[in-house]
Amino acid sequence: MSKKDHLYELIQSLDKSEKRYFKIYFTNETKEQKYLKLYDVIEKAKEYDEKKIKLQLKDAYIQKHFAETKYYLYQLILKVLKHYRTENSVDNLLLEKIQNIEVLIQKALWEQAISELQKAKKMAYDYERFEFLILLFSYQNKIIVSTRLHGYTADALEKLWLEKSSAYQNFLDTQTARHKVMQLLESKNRIGYIKTKQDKLFYDNLKKEIENLLKHADCTIAKIYAMESLVFYYNHTGEKKQQNLYSKKLIELHTENPSINASNPYQLPSAIHNLCMSEINLFNFDEVLNWIKVQKSYLEIIQNDAEIKYKVEWSLASLQSFFYNVSGRFNEGKNIAKEIIKWVESTEEIDNTSKWKFYGNCAEIFLGAKDYKHFFYCMNKIQEFWNNIDAYNKINYTILQMLAHVDEKEIESALYSYNFLEKEIKAIRQDNPTKIEQILLHFFQQLQEKKQTKSWNILLKETHQQLKENEHEMQTGEFEYGLWFEQMLTKNSFENLVRQKRKLQAEDFIQYWNKDININVDVESFRKSLPKRIR
Repeated sequence: MSKKDHLYELIQSLDKSEKRYFKIYFTNETKEQKYLKLYDVIEKAKEYDEKKIKLQLKDAYIQKHFAETKYYLYQLILKVLKHYRTENSVDNLLLEKIQNIEVLIQKALWEQAISELQKAKKMAYDYERFEFLILLFSYQNKIIVSTRLHGYTADALEKLWLEKSSAYQNFLDTQTARHKVMQLLESKNRIGYIKTKQDKLFYDNLKKEIENLLKHADCTIAKIYAMESLVFYYNHTGEKKQQNLYSKKLIELHTENPSINASNPYQLPSAIHNLCMSEINLFNFDEVLNWIKVQKSYLEIIQNDAEIKYKVEWSLASLQSFFYNVSGRFNEGKNIAKEIIKWVESTEEIDNTSKWKFYGNCAEIFLGAKDYKHFFYCMNKIQEFWNNIDAYNKINYTILQMLAHVDEKEIESALYSYNFLEKEIKAIRQDNPTKIEQILLHFFQQLQEKKQTKSWNILLKETHQQLKENEHEMQTGEFEYGLWFEQMLTKNSFENLVRQKRKLQAEDFIQYWNKDININVDVESFRKSLPKRIR
């Protein structure tokens, strides 16, 4: 078992842009080349093994002073990372200005200190970094006292006090709103779904506190956190219209103050992701496509930050693979699914759970489009992650493979998995399968016993009818087993059947759409507000 090593962990944590910056930083530094040798070897290592690393280096000096070289390289990386962040982070730029102010105060260069202070305060106000404003006020107090209130009248002092009070209130509102987000997350983990009157009372009180905060808050960042809390709350309580409403209002708030995004560039795409999920669940598919376009536009402006770029790419892969499944737009979605698979297979950061979910969603798109070549490719890839997959999806993927074989009239191939399916359902459901699983198990059992073409249509009709009668058990995003059997009985395609059903279902959800709220996201204004390293 490999030993934990701080230098190894630090190097492995670097994203692509940080690695590139580190290499460029020392390109022309002859003195640092030996440290770059050690960096290269550790960066390529799959695990930390000191003996192997020393052998690969073939450098007598490093081997003799290995511990010192490692320590120096560790400090070197931290130094470069600090420089990288200071150049581009609002918080670090403010910290740098605060250090400048402190030096200028110590030197009694009051005019220069005041000038630097005003610049820092403007930046803190622009980006709503109220915690820094509080610190800047303390330096302003030092300057005022040290210069014996030079230039300050009673009115000026009163004005300063009102400014401080407002900043303190904004700081308090922002921290309170952040705390409400954490409270909601903790309560969901602790309580889960609302089951008792006590649970409902707890959530209702929390909602009232958030609504009150949103009503009186005077800064954008506090309102953003309050709205995020309400989106979370309404999603948890199942109030679709309100969840959709606050998802839209949250994005609207971001558009009113794009500079807020500079401190956390993933806040806007995260809000767009949540709105898209809301619109998918409300079958408002044209609106989803519009927001996916906005998300793609945002991706274009953050190409230089590997971490944010990966998060937005992940969001798009997740949204699109879910959207084309639920909407029934399988033929339109199969090319997107191919792009998602390429991305999954070329991106190291993706965890195994995300991988099998992406393969699973893409598999269902290919199945709906009758692209069996790519469907079975995804199914084979899913096998690599079988131990990571939850019980429901193990059953679902097995059934999908069997149905694909049935559709192709490969009955023997379909029945090959029957014993496994029966065993999985018994073990997972403890001999209590869902109604849908019972119907499908019975179908495959009959198929195994009869294997006669003359009873084929009768068996399909019976199974289709049973599935249709129990379709109320289906959840959004779940495979339409009943329609799959219907397309085998008729000349209608599976895609047409699904899209017709979604069109009818959408009529029940139009009341939740909040069509009166129209938001225009000016991506260019967000690009201008981002740190230079990102844009």
